[in-house]
Amino acid sequence: MILSLKAERRKVFGKRNKQLREKGILPGVVYGPKTESLPLQVPLRDFREVYKKAGDTGIINLEIKEGENKETKQVLIKDVTFHHLSSLPLHVDFYEVEKGQAVTVDVPLVFVGEAPGVKKGGILVKSMDEMEIEALPKDLPHQISVDISSLQNFEQTIYVKDIKLPAGVKSHLDPNTPVITLSAPISEE
Repeated sequence: MILSLKAERRKVFGKRNKQLREKGILPGVVYGPKTESLPLQVPLRDFREVYKKAGDTGIINLEIKEGENKETKQVLIKDVTFHHLSSLPLHVDFYEVEKGQAVTVDVPLVFVGEAPGVKKGGILVKSMDEMEIEALPKDLPHQISVDISSLQNFEQTIYVKDIKLPAGVKSHLDPNTPVITLSAPISEE
């Protein structure tokens, strides 16, 4: 399901963006390989709802209104700048995708299952929380599951090559890059 978000061309820049935020409007920009940078603004409440569902890998129909003209672009949320204290979004970058063209994004890793070695006192050490993948926009997963139930013995590792990627998704990472390791417990001397 493709989500929709309404936007308007932004005419306010710099320090005046604070006035937009006070009115519940999030400043942003959309760009892409064949799209010049276009400043825009979206209702903060609508953005937060869409971002919760789409994350960084969901396709969004961005409906941009400028005067009487309307244009719809298919985009990904490329970057969100958050306030360091309130965690409210301050700015958003949308990236226009081209149909039939693969995109490269970072997708969160979700560790599922139980590692039997943890019951023996082992400690799980994650080497990465997300993985850079390439796929067509329609094939982008919201997350990649990593089954850790095979980690039975200390110093056992799951590598990039051990992760089963969904159809149409590939990783350019070195296949021997460690993802998660079951380390031996640290003993006190």
